[in-house]
Amino acid sequence: RVRDVTGVQTCALPISQFAIQTPLRFAQMKEALLRHDANALGRAAHSIKGSSLYLQAERLNTLAEQIEKAADENRMAGLAALIAEAEREFELLCPASYVI
Repeated sequence: RVRDVTGVQTCALPISQFAIQTPLRFAQMKEALLRHDANALGRAAHSIKGSSLYLQAERLNTLAEQIEKAADENRMAGLAALIAEAEREFELLCPASYVI
């Protein structure tokens, strides 16, 4: 859970924003991948990278960084699997049943 990863119990607002916004960013990345829109994909990955760094979710941050770099270099092949891996990592941090 995000609270376990960060060790911070008092920052409910950033955690709730992370829990709400991150699935939207994943949806944006998937749509961008289907449209072959590397710029949009990179922006969504950058957003996840920043919020996961702020919350010290290191594995998700690393995956988002890899996705952003690939998008910046217009390397779209293989990104679906990397996005899926990042989504699984997010689910470990912030399960759908997680209530803030």
